[in-house]
Amino acid sequence: MRPLVFRPSSGVIVTVVIWVIAAVILGTLVLVGDGPGSELWPMVPAIGAVAWLTWVVLWWPCVRLAGEGVDVRNPFRTIRIPWSDIVDVDSRGTLVLTTPAGRVKAWAAPPAVSSFQRRADAVARARARIMPRPAPKKDVEPDVAETIRRIQTGRYRLPTTGETYATVTVSWNVVVIVVSVVAVAAAIVGLL
Repeated sequence: MRPLVFRPSSGVIVTVVIWVIAAVILGTLVLVGDGPGSELWPMVPAIGAVAWLTWVVLWWPCVRLAGEGVDVRNPFRTIRIPWSDIVDVDSRGTLVLTTPAGRVKAWAAPPAVSSFQRRADAVARARARIMPRPAPKKDVEPDVAETIRRIQTGRYRLPTTGETYATVTVSWNVVVIVVSVVAVAAAIVGLL
């Protein structure tokens, strides 16, 4: 069993759509070669930068739960928190973990209730007013905050990964930062 990884599905979907669009544009430019439309070649670095930054902002961030603790991976920093250092969990809006070292906000925690679920609940309530029926039981997975609470109370066990989580540690995602700066610089130079 592997650690649990949470990220919003909407971010994954948007990233895939952007990457498909970028691939179609680049494929079209390759097919065009020197023909009509070849004046768009200077846009390639900008297309690459948009695709990269979409991945960095929407796909890369995640919340990873392992037997040793929680990893909160935001676009430019990763925070590792041992289970013993989590004082409070708040999931109103965005996931916020309170530790002795301070508050840690997660960019990528899926919302406690998705907009799709809110719409589905509203439709179900409207139908119930028109045609009353027994409400079906929902088989909804718990949100990240609820999963963290279950792990802390011992109702859910996670596999250990062998990594050490002695204290809250913050590390910069240097490779992501450097590639992002280079991609944006190349896009600016290409568009000038």
